[in-house]
Formats: sequence, C-alpha cells, structure tokens
Amino acid sequence: MTVVELTGSLLNFEAGGLCADGVHHFDGLTRAFLDDPSPDVIALCEAKDWHRDGEKPFLTAMRELRVLCGRPYVGELHAGPLATAIIYDPTVLCLLQGEDLRYPDRRNRARFALCADDMLQFELRTEHWSYSDSSERFARAQRLAQYGGSEIPTLIMGDLNESASGPDFPDLDWGTVPLSVRDYVAYRNEHGDWVRQSSALDRLIGPYDAVAGGRILGSGFHTVAELDPQAVRPFPATSNVRNLHVDHVLINDAMRQAADVVAGSFQVHIPTGGSSRWPSDHRRISFALRFGRDRKAT
Repeated sequence: MTVVELTGSLLNFEAGGLCADGVHHFDGLTRAFLDDPSPDVIALCEAKDWHRDGEKPFLTAMRELRVLCGRPYVGELHAGPLATAIIYDPTVLCLLQGEDLRYPDRRNRARFALCADDMLQFELRTEHWSYSDSSERFARAQRLAQYGGSEIPTLIMGDLNESASGPDFPDLDWGTVPLSVRDYVAYRNEHGDWVRQSSALDRLIGPYDAVAGGRILGSGFHTVAELDPQAVRPFPATSNVRNLHVDHVLINDAMRQAADVVAGSFQVHIPTGGSSRWPSDHRRISFALRFGRDRKAT
C-alpha cells in the first residue's frame, strides 16, 4: 500500500490583504508562510474582493506563494465577498470536484485524489463562520454534521469563530471584553457567569465531559489538535487579538480510518516581533496526515 504524508496549513488572512488604499498587499501572507512546513495544501479565509479584476488578487496571492515556497501551486477561489480559497500542489493532489453553488452544503467544497494513489480520495471543506452570530454558526454546524458519518474521508479547515469546550482550549477574562461584542463568542451560564460559546463546534466534535474525561455525543468529527499526542497543551490561541483558539482543522471518522495525524505535526505559528496583529489578526495552523498505513501493523 502506498504511504503518503500530506501537509496542510490554514490561515485567516486579514481582509485578504486589502488595505485602506484599496490595494491588496501580500507581504503579510508571505511572512506567514516563511516558516516550515511548506504545505501541500493551504486553506485561506477572508479572501476579500479576490474575485475582482478577473480574480487578479487571488492569482497574485498564488504567484507570491509559488515563488516563496518553490511549488507549482494552483487553486480554487470560492464564492462570496469574503471568500475562502484553496491553494494546492498539483503534483501532490488532483482536483476531482469543486464547489456546487446550487446546494448550500456543497459550497466551499473540493474533492481531491492523492496523485501517488488515486484510490486515496477525500473532501476538503474550507469554512469561515459568522463572527457575531452564534445561531448562524450552529446552523452551519448542523448542516455539516451529516458528513461526520460519511464514508468519504472529510477534512474541515477554517476560521470557525468559536472555541471548543474542554480544558485544553484557552480562555480569557470576559470582563475585559466590551459588552458590545462579548456575546459574539460568549454567553451567560446558569450561574450568571460569562463563559466561552462552544455549541456550534461541539455539535460536530461533541461536548467535553469532565466525568468521562473526553468528548461525548459528537457527530463523527474530531479536532486534529486533540488527535496529536505531542501537540502543545493547552493549545495556543489562534487569534492575535484575543486568547481564543477559533481556527480549527477537523477530520471525520472515515478520515481517521484512512489517515493518521502525524505526531508533533500540529502547530500554531506565533509571530515574533512587531505588531501582535502582524502578519494577520489570526495565526497560521499547520499539520500533517499520513495516508495508506497498514492498520494491521499499528
């Protein structure tokens, strides 16, 4: 059986590099990808106005990453003013199917085969959930929950604008968050205390149960961070603005059967020096999956 290791990265690139002068600048994007690994597939959120001028901003972003990483990247730009995008190495992945705007659950979707073995296929869903509306996030999670039990290995990568429950995810002093935006990502519990909102993400991966010491009642999805036994715990914040881990990589049960999370591969890239928001208001996440291992040998 062919064994293939796939490296991936996720980044919410602030405003897609669109600056006050009306021009897209990509120095922040390239700065975010200076660190290893050089990813086989990149999921980008907040590709603001990348459709304009015949997708010129999108094509420019790909060109910048090609030069930086020395890889022949191609990509898919999804629909919407704050679109998501997938950039990938066509010598590693073959695109079989793109998004289908006729159906809400087929937006932001791409289906790939591994070039080394076209029997190894998976779906990648690049998601960017609402910043301010927890009910909207939950509705999207409900729509995607069905794919937790799909026979097709499925990967969700995105800025979900929500943390998960459990002790490994960072929290913050909610009293320091202005009331005008506090309920975007938090709510009052039965004791009247503000706690982080996690219902949408927990709809997919299951809420953390302290008695069980793990997650229960999930929909068949799992966080790559929690599957990496060597990942730093508690997980670092993925926001450069607040101490919250809101960008996530999830895999379903079928993907767990098809691939292992490479131990030690999950990483939150924390910028050093300069503004805390540079090169974006979110941090890059990297990880690796190993496909095609022999289950009998593990």
